[in-house]
Amino acid sequence: NAATVIDAAGRVLIPGLIESHLHLDKALIANRKPNRSGTLQEAIAVTAELKPTFTTEDVRERAEKTLRIIIRHGITHLRTHSEFDPAGGFTGFKVIMELKEKYKDVIDIQVVAFPQEGILKAPGTEAMMHEAVAMGADVVGGIPYNDLSATEHIDLVFEIAKKYQKPLD
Repeated sequence: NAATVIDAAGRVLIPGLIESHLHLDKALIANRKPNRSGTLQEAIAVTAELKPTFTTEDVRERAEKTLRIIIRHGITHLRTHSEFDPAGGFTGFKVIMELKEKYKDVIDIQVVAFPQEGILKAPGTEAMMHEAVAMGADVVGGIPYNDLSATEHIDLVFEIAKKYQKPLD
């Protein structure tokens, strides 16, 4: 027997949905410069070109709009990959951490510390990975195919995840 009975007037009640991979900090930018080929390679290139134009306000506006959309569609748990690098700093990452707190009563947001530009080919990123975990990242992210050595990249992200006892994505 359930402790609480909810009269749903004949409607079905299901558990919330999970969005397991989203980049809130890069959401809703397709209208700025479309990915004409639809490939991952072009998406990465287009995004890299647009990233220098991202401001705190811009990231917040797009990320919140995205959150409102996915919440309306039943998402109650989200894993978002939030990137940072020495060139762009933590601009988007800080916004995403703020939104995680702001929306905590509506959606569970798990933030992945994501080194999109690689770790080895972007000196300073390894230190930023540690800083991101200290800032509250829930998961250590990796992108081995976008670095100088996939093996070294993988070793580094495993080492960081193990050090802080965090999951790895």
